[in-house]
Formats: sequence, C-alpha cells, structure tokens
Amino acid sequence: MAATKAVSEAFHVDKETDEVMGETSDEVDPQQAILVQNQMNEPACEPSLKNLNLLPIIRDAQGQHGLRHGDYQRYRQYCQRRLRRLYKTLNFQHGSRNTFKAKKLTQELLKDVKYLHIPLMDAERAWSHAMELKLLANTELRKKFHYIRRLRKAASHATQLEELCSGDVCDARTKLEAQAYASYMKGSVSFELQNWKEAFELFGHAQYCAYNLNEGTTDISDLMQLRWSASSGSTTQDPVLAAKIDEVIAQTREREAAAMTEVSWCGRNVPVKNEKVRSFILHSQQCARELERASTLDSKLTLYDSLLMECKDALQAIKDELKGDTGSGKMRSQKFEAQTGNMQFLHNYVTFIRLSKTVERNLLMAESMKGSLPAPLQKAAEEITVNTVKRLSKPEDLVRIYDIILQNLSDMAELQEIDQDLLFSKEVAAQILECKAHRCLYVAHSYFLGKKWREAMSLYNHVVNLASSAITHFQEFNSLVQFVF
Repeated sequence: MAATKAVSEAFHVDKETDEVMGETSDEVDPQQAILVQNQMNEPACEPSLKNLNLLPIIRDAQGQHGLRHGDYQRYRQYCQRRLRRLYKTLNFQHGSRNTFKAKKLTQELLKDVKYLHIPLMDAERAWSHAMELKLLANTELRKKFHYIRRLRKAASHATQLEELCSGDVCDARTKLEAQAYASYMKGSVSFELQNWKEAFELFGHAQYCAYNLNEGTTDISDLMQLRWSASSGSTTQDPVLAAKIDEVIAQTREREAAAMTEVSWCGRNVPVKNEKVRSFILHSQQCARELERASTLDSKLTLYDSLLMECKDALQAIKDELKGDTGSGKMRSQKFEAQTGNMQFLHNYVTFIRLSKTVERNLLMAESMKGSLPAPLQKAAEEITVNTVKRLSKPEDLVRIYDIILQNLSDMAELQEIDQDLLFSKEVAAQILECKAHRCLYVAHSYFLGKKWREAMSLYNHVVNLASSAITHFQEFNSLVQFVF
C-alpha cells in the first residue's frame, strides 16, 4: 500500500510539472516548449546589493539595551546574546562542543546581510567591554591596559567589517557607513593612546586634538565651548570626550592657578597657598566669560551649580586649615596670628563669592519666571509672548525667590570686610532695597490676582516708596564711586 501511494504521488507531481511547462500526454505546443527551454537556459539574475543600515542599528541597540543609562555591562551581554543567535541562525558555529575551529568570514559567504552583523556585534561587544573597564581604570591601574586591548580588538573587528563591505556585494551607503565606523574605532584607540595627529585624521575630535598638538595654547573658554557641544543633545553626546575635556580643563586651571600667588579684595592683598582655593578663585573670575558662551538657561544654571559646588570644597579646605592651625594661646606667635588672620580673610572672601554667585543664579531664575506669569501681570499686551513653559509661574514663587536673595544679601552685609568698606556696604544696601521693592511688587500682584484691591493698592504704593529709596541709594553709590576713583 505504501509503495502504491508513493507511485501515485510521484505521478501527480510529474503531471503538475508537465502542466507548468505546457506539456500534456495528448499534445505538445512546440513554440511554448522552445520558450520554456530558452528561459531555463538564461543565466540567473544577479543578486541585489546588500544594504546594512549600520548607524541606525547601532543607535537603536545602544538606546534600548543599557547605554541610555550608561550601563555598558548590560549592552555587552546583549551583544553576546545577539552573536550567539546569529551563529545559530546562519549555521556559522566555530566547531563543535568539544573542539574549536574558527571560521573566517569572506565575501563569498555574504549570501545574507546578517553575516555583516557578526563583525559589527563583535566590535560593539569589545567596545562596550572597553568602556566598562575604563570606568574602573581610575582605581585599578591594570584595567587601563585591559581596556586598551579591548578597544584595539573593537577596531580590528570594525576594520574587518569595512573590508567585507568594500567589495561589490554592498551598496555605496553601506560602504561609507562602514568606513566611518572603522575610522571612529581606530580614532578612539589613537585618542586613548594620545596619538593626537593620527586621531586628528581619523575622527572629528579635531578641536581637542588641536589643543593637545598646540601644547595647551587654546583659551580655556574654547575648551568650555567644546565641553558644552560634547555633552549637548542625546544623539551627539560623547561621554568619553566630555570626560577628557573635563580633565584637561582641570589641568589647565591648575597650571593657571599655580601662577596666582595672592588675591586682592577690599584694599588688602592676601597670599593663597591652597590649590583648591586658588583653582576656585580662578574659576570664579572666568565664570563671566563662560556664562556669555552658554546659550540656554539650563546651561547657565549648570555653570552656577558647578561653581557653587567647587566653592563648597574650597570653604571646607579653608576650614580644615583653620582647625589644624588652632593651638594653645601660649604657643601662638605674631606670625601665626597673621596667618590665621589671612585665612579668616580668605574665608570671608570665598563666602562673599558664594553669596554673590547665589544671588546672580536666583536673579537669573527670577527673570526666567517673569516671562511665564499670568497674562494680566504682563507689562503690555504686545509684549506677551507665547509661553513655552508647561505651567504658569505664580507671584508667590517669585516672592520665595526674592526671600532667598534678601537672605543672601543680608548675610553678605554682615561680613566684616563689607561692613567696614563704605563702597561695598552702600552697594549692598541699595541692592537690598531693590530686592525688597521687587518682593513687595509680587506680593501686590498676588493680592491683585486674588481681587483684594485695597491691599494690592496699598502694596503698590509701598513699592513706589521702596523703588525711590533704592534709586537714591544707587545715586549716592555712584557719586561715591566717582569721588573715590
């Protein structure tokens, strides 16, 4: 029975084949038979060019598997799993379970575009391992040699991918993307080995490499601009370059701070010996230029926050020196008392910088919040702009901001050097009156929105009095400045 069934199936298959070719057992069409024979003798169509969207594949894989949060280990494990699936799908296993025999990818094997994913995932796996080891290289020196070896391995796999794509199998776009990817990997190796000329030729870290080739002659503000461009935007963010630039900025500030021996404030010159304090004072002097380069509110606030954190470290360093210098009263000499007085003066100076920069930061926030006040509180109808902020600011928010500013100005006025200096004390007093006028204005706005007309009118009149008093103080300050200078 089984043999009969097999013969029957073979008969039906042969009959279907004959029908496709235009042949039957009864009659054969000669013209159709010639046409079919010509089609069978024609050469097969050449396969289409392979297209590998290299950069989108890398970007999507990195964004979905850990690099959005800087988790290089998770991304490396994903690359390992992806490689295992590719080997199994393409039947490209390296030997059996007991023996290992490496297979080499050639252009003759590129029947499927998935073969190109193998060197790509190999390069990404080695690169992610290198970045993972780089994070540990600060504490363990041997990790540095390991991550450079893994980075070289990533460059080797990227070069293999470039060679596979350079033939006639891939289209022009894939070739260009493979060349760019290989150049980036090889440039990363040169970058880590500090081969600046080679790195300059290989990839687009040109300004940073030129800085090192010129032996640090570039202005530090240019480095800050490069730092912002390296860390802005999710698609162009390069944490390795940003970390390198931060390191060079710190080294440049240390070199410039080493040349600064003393600081002048309130008519007194005081030597500065602590490196942290010198670096912070230099940074505070350069902060104005950096703020001019920053284009967005967030970048300016980040600059202020970074400066204030550095100020905290400088104050702690001064306090540690003051604690270490305390001794018994009998052992103190005049020189020791002078050093302690200098340290206390330096502490007040750094505190003054902290308070003044905090006031500037809060004033910047207040100016940004004024543009998102409710429409009735805007100056004029034609000045109302479309608010891009998700929520409107309330007058109470600005009142709280000015409360903080007034507290900082009050602390500034209590400093010994400010209290004894007529110019500084006059300027701080005028600023306090100005901020009081602003605070009273937004309290009045709050009552105005609450339709408490009597209280609002009374406060508006008080704003006029405070503003007039502030103007008088500023005029006295300007007259005093002209008289002194």
